[in-house]
Amino acid sequence: MPFIDEILLSLSALFIVAGVIGCLLPGVPGPPLSLIAVIFLQLSKYGNFTITMMAAFAGLTLIAVFLDYILPLIGTKTMGGSKRGIFGAAIGLILGLIFFPPLGLFIGPFLGAIAGEMTTGKKFTKSLTSSFGSVLGFLAGTMVKFMVSGIMLFYYIMELSRYFNYDVKPVIAI
Repeated sequence: MPFIDEILLSLSALFIVAGVIGCLLPGVPGPPLSLIAVIFLQLSKYGNFTITMMAAFAGLTLIAVFLDYILPLIGTKTMGGSKRGIFGAAIGLILGLIFFPPLGLFIGPFLGAIAGEMTTGKKFTKSLTSSFGSVLGFLAGTMVKFMVSGIMLFYYIMELSRYFNYDVKPVIAI
């Protein structure tokens, strides 16, 4: 197929963008989408990542996915919250991003966590306290995902610039 490299490049571009955006949306696997983008780029003539880099990307993806599930639980448990608080924070994030961008990224999860905690029968003050843990854990997981996808985006751009003979030097080489 004569255009397979261009098809793979186009797919990788779609996946890298979806990966970065997916870091902000609960339920959308940002780092795995970014990893798929890097794999598609590697399969084309435009990619020339080392095995070490590919393994590092895969390892970082696994760590980010694991931490994305664990950090909200740790934050919630630490502050006495419930699973409904975590679920409320996730719903709040989506609604916050839709209706109040960019502040909704912070306000939405907080209000959603309070609402989720109050559905368990807790008083407002206890819901407020435990929502802090839920939101902090949720935001920590989001930041980890965003950092991992950002690293892959950086090296994705580096690899394309290298192919097209742009002289861009990486800050850190893997």
